[in-house]
Amino acid sequence: MRTYEGMFLLDSAEAVKDWDATVGVVTGILERYGAELQLNGKWDERKLAYPVKKHKRGSYYLAYFNAPTDSIVKMRDDLQLKEEILRFLILAMPEDIPIPATLDYKVVIEDDDDDRRGGGGGGGGGRGGFRRERRPERSDRPERSAPSSGDAPAPAADAAPAADAAPAADAAPAADAAKSDAPAPAAANEGESA
Repeated sequence: MRTYEGMFLLDSAEAVKDWDATVGVVTGILERYGAELQLNGKWDERKLAYPVKKHKRGSYYLAYFNAPTDSIVKMRDDLQLKEEILRFLILAMPEDIPIPATLDYKVVIEDDDDDRRGGGGGGGGGRGGFRRERRPERSDRPERSAPSSGDAPAPAADAAPAADAAPAADAAPAADAAKSDAPAPAAANEGESA
């Protein structure tokens, strides 16, 4: 037998009607496959971040239990078939970590997140989120000062040469050869005059 932690997301509407019957579905499946419940209870009820099986709210049920390792696969198969169980996660507990004494938890994220998303009261956007303030008109904007000549950045070394710059030295002989069809004259020796 090994210790497991199971988190079960239950249908909130069914849980509100009859919590004991909804939890009984989960505990019945666990006990059917030889699980011994150590600690269990309602963890929280929350608005879901996105719909899960067309449900917008869910109740979380947390259970610590000992069970045979070969029974977990069968439990998962049965848990998936129940309509009251929207999602679940069963994890094997490390052997060096003890089961907690109680199911205390801290609320880290508030359930009501209307303030963060812009409220539920109409008024624009359609997609939620916050709206930026409108930029002022051009006439209302402060004038930008032109950078002084000392502030201007130096041109990059690998920048292309300007159009009015002299042509490259190796391009000149090719241009001269293209002008005449005659062979190029032989170079004169230094001591000779023509």
